Amino acid sequence: MASELAFEAPVAVMSPVVYASWGQRFGARLLDGTLVWGSVFGAATAVALAVDDAASGIALFALLALLAPLYYAFFHAGVRGQTLGNRAIGIAVRNAKTLDRISLGRALARAYVVAFLWWMVWTTIPLILDYLWPLWDAKHQAWHDKVAASVVVRV
Repeated sequence: MASELAFEAPVAVMSPVVYASWGQRFGARLLDGTLVWGSVFGAATAVALAVDDAASGIALFALLALLAPLYYAFFHAGVRGQTLGNRAIGIAVRNAKTLDRISLGRALARAYVVAFLWWMVWTTIPLILDYLWPLWDAKHQAWHDKVAASVVVRV
């Protein structure tokens, strides 16, 4: 009779993590880059033309280039963990250990590592390696993912 009253607790079924492919990551980066850098160049050009001063346009571009990674950081640390490009492609940034959203600190580190690699104008090799690293990494992580302990997954 006791065995009839006993019940088994439901077993949590974990779906396997599907990491975003390199192509998905590239597509999202291309969409976001077009949005962000199109806005940055557009604003800098508009200011330079409005004041007829190239130095003002260059200064504004430098300022916006420092601020542009905030777009990625705030969206990646947000509830969805997705930029607009990530959302269009169907991928999201997650904590590598818990698969929850990443903190703002991790998102900032992730975004500014990429920005630093972009700003290394004397060589593009580190940036190229960062972007290509997911091709052969088991979790499809780039260097900026490793720094921030993040992964990009399909959603």
